[in-house]
Amino acid sequence: LEPDDIHALLITLEADLKVQIPALSKSLESGVGSDAMHRQLHAIKGMAGMLTREALHQAVAQADDAWRHSRPDTGRTLTQALLPWLDEWLAEVRDCLQRYSSG
Repeated sequence: LEPDDIHALLITLEADLKVQIPALSKSLESGVGSDAMHRQLHAIKGMAGMLTREALHQAVAQADDAWRHSRPDTGRTLTQALLPWLDEWLAEVRDCLQRYSSG
């Protein structure tokens, strides 16, 4: 990838995470169904699989799997545990963008 492509990718990832993380948190609070949670986590899982550490990707996949198989108690617990990791990932993306812009 060219530097401009990487920059564009980081901008897109930041924009997506800024929307996805609060939406995921709101969905947990409002008690949406397993299908909706699965769809949200599936989107995050795709981003995490391409662009982050394996441990985060696996954690998102486990939460997604719980919701997909209609295990809301497990899904809720796993998803709540994910939120701080996702916040950290967003902070890392922002840090990368800031360094990229400064360099």
